[in-house]
Amino acid sequence: MKKVLPITTLILCFLATANSFANTPLFPKGKQKTKNNFQTACSMPKSHTELNINNIRAKLGSGGDLWWSDNGAAYAMQIKAGEAGISTLFAAGLWAGGIDGGGNLKMACSTYRDSGNDWFAGPLNPDSGTTNTSECDNWDKHFIANKTEIDLMRDAYDKAAKDANGRVIDTTVFLTKVSKNILGWPAIGNPHFSKIHDFSLPLSADYLAYFWDMDLSGSYDPLGGDFPMQYTRGNDACPNIPDQIVFWIFNDEGNAALHSNSKGKTIGLEVHASSFAYVSSNNDLQNTTFQSYRPIYRGSEKLDSFFFGFWVDPQLGCGKDDYLGIDTSINVLSGQRRNMMFVYNSDATDGDAQCTGFGEKIPMLGIEILKKPRSPQTGKEVKNSFMYYVNSNLGTANPAMTDPKEAIDYYRYLNCIWKDGTHLTNGGNGYRSPFDPNDITKFAFNDAPNDKNGWSMKNANLADGDFRALMSMGPFSLNPGTINDLLFAIPAVTNQGGGAVDLARLHKAADVARGQFDMIWNNCANVDDNITPDPPRIAPVELDKTIILTLFNDASNSNNFNLSYDKKQFLAHDYAYIAPFNDSYYHFEGYKVYQVTADFDNNPNLADSSKARLIAQTDFKNGITKIYNWEAKFDAVNVADYNYTAVEKVNGENKGLRNSFVVTKDAFAKNIDNQLVNGKEYFFSVIAYAQNNVKPFDIKTGLGQTKAYIESAHWKLKTVSGVPKSVINTTKYNVADFLPITRYDGVG
Repeated sequence: MKKVLPITTLILCFLATANSFANTPLFPKGKQKTKNNFQTACSMPKSHTELNINNIRAKLGSGGDLWWSDNGAAYAMQIKAGEAGISTLFAAGLWAGGIDGGGNLKMACSTYRDSGNDWFAGPLNPDSGTTNTSECDNWDKHFIANKTEIDLMRDAYDKAAKDANGRVIDTTVFLTKVSKNILGWPAIGNPHFSKIHDFSLPLSADYLAYFWDMDLSGSYDPLGGDFPMQYTRGNDACPNIPDQIVFWIFNDEGNAALHSNSKGKTIGLEVHASSFAYVSSNNDLQNTTFQSYRPIYRGSEKLDSFFFGFWVDPQLGCGKDDYLGIDTSINVLSGQRRNMMFVYNSDATDGDAQCTGFGEKIPMLGIEILKKPRSPQTGKEVKNSFMYYVNSNLGTANPAMTDPKEAIDYYRYLNCIWKDGTHLTNGGNGYRSPFDPNDITKFAFNDAPNDKNGWSMKNANLADGDFRALMSMGPFSLNPGTINDLLFAIPAVTNQGGGAVDLARLHKAADVARGQFDMIWNNCANVDDNITPDPPRIAPVELDKTIILTLFNDASNSNNFNLSYDKKQFLAHDYAYIAPFNDSYYHFEGYKVYQVTADFDNNPNLADSSKARLIAQTDFKNGITKIYNWEAKFDAVNVADYNYTAVEKVNGENKGLRNSFVVTKDAFAKNIDNQLVNGKEYFFSVIAYAQNNVKPFDIKTGLGQTKAYIESAHWKLKTVSGVPKSVINTTKYNVADFLPITRYDGVG
């Protein structure tokens, strides 16, 4: 009879010294045997598509692999318009593994498809945790939703006649304005899905692609105003609509298929994956993509010591001169650790006669964990770690530090342990046998390359190699039915150079990426929106050839009541907390008053002089006059390059804040005498603006406050009208209402 060790005994054995593992496998049951059955296993997924909405071109497979194709590296930064771009990442994939009650190691890992495959297309039956070949074949595809398509559909829905339940009445006309991508979105209950894709959604599926349920029906249907969106754990209050979403589903069961890559036993995971990106005037966000996984455990037994991992093979142009590191510094603005691996060139030049690289304009790239699994015991996010290993094909590396071959190798790497059982230790290349337990670490190369006293590949002077990276999250218990959420941001900065690089610019780019996530999650806004000061309400007083506009802010619905707007913004970066700056808030500064056209509300764009013209400006008397934003101007040819231009946003009069304005002239009048005319209707709108120039922008380094000025969101603007007349309605206003009021300081 074969003896099965208790789980606790197995784990203790696993953490033993290197010699304990030199010749003996960790788990007697860890290697999967061929099953004697007549089922046809699912095939390796074949579908590929591309995330391509901003400066990044990212190839996506329909299994657990990313950024890799039969032609090699496929995560590229577009350098010249119309060209494919130069590679920055070669491949990536999801790893998962844990131990069942019988001591069996269950693993599913993705690396390169020519090494084998552990993941298969499509969902699993929620009751049995299985699938079949038809389901795998049907779901071997990607589903794409572009914001332009969503906007067209939402606009058509807003304009369409609807019944009492909010459903479109004239469906024929409406459906001509809805794309197949939106109509065929794989969301629960979609009645149009089978017609678009020639197969049906799972009837019992409780989780599919995420959507905004406009009519609160619980089922997806654009006829009810529903549209695709990106899932954000913890926020159902507002839609997160990236400019492009690519969604797909994969599993590790594959109709009893063998795991030919890791050689581990089947876990029973169904994974909902999405890659998404934003088009932005912010160059950092323009060079960033996001990767989301939502694993659902369809197995029937609890798994212990479970880990998820995000595996990456970097390739900054030419891959054999790349270095890796992990940044665990704290972003003092958010109070969170960055948990960001980074890739940089080992020296100042990338490329040689055998490889075309970036030359001297070398980018640096990071992968930051934004969301991790939660422990079922504590409800808190689990710990994470960072491990690396070396390409086996180089032939010069320690065999214990090279590509994994068996399930136990993959699991050890998730635990920051080398293949021979030696723990990762501080210093050098991270391998020391025998090792001192006091030197064990969970983070390889956790200092900045320009830190002369820190532990980095640069300071360790590692020989050029082809390194792979693994960001691991765990251990924790995985219970049947558990749903986890993993979210990663992949920011990049251009023209960073190589060698002893500074992380400041990558920090900024990573903070923008996290800021985009936090702004949506906490505030229902994008980074380009900010949480801006609400526009004031306007009370017009109609007099003889004159209109007086009086401004006020409601206590119930204005964030600027009593002129008290002070909002922390992620765009005021970490240095906002460092003396002598110490200010991470935008402060209300003044108003801009516009005369607008009658149809301004249909498209509230204050930059359009045919629709809006500035007639008055007022601000506090505090020495602040001109305020500039530094805007990134992209090179039309070299799209990854950009230059900053100072754009004047306001030229403040600096005379004290006024709340009333006397209007006697028509800004749109074409004749010389532009006096207001009695009996004619005039339209007005006002914005509030705020400022924070906590650290003046440095055009040489690209660091500092690029956005010192923010103003009311244009969609919040309200238009009021007034008609001059010769008779004053004295029952409605008194003389004090007509007097302009100047506020020099305070809130009064």
